[in-house]
Amino acid sequence: MTKELKTLTALLPREELASVIKEGLVVRLPLFEGKKALAKEKINCFEKKYKKKYTHFKTKGLPQKAGYKIHEDFVEWSYWEEAQ
Repeated sequence: MTKELKTLTALLPREELASVIKEGLVVRLPLFEGKKALAKEKINCFEKKYKKKYTHFKTKGLPQKAGYKIHEDFVEWSYWEEAQ
């Protein structure tokens, strides 16, 4: 938590802070769940395309003759792995 956020939350009564957090979750949770579902979908596409899990490439590295597209896919795949 940032110093500014700590200062602002200290001004709120405990019940009000709980209400703010709850309302924030109501708004943010569907967005988070949507991003998580999209990440899973993207990861499944890469796993089907390369017939391997992300961890295989992460530990073994990309094939020596890997082209630009494979490198580009790996960068995107890394993003979706982090997002999940």
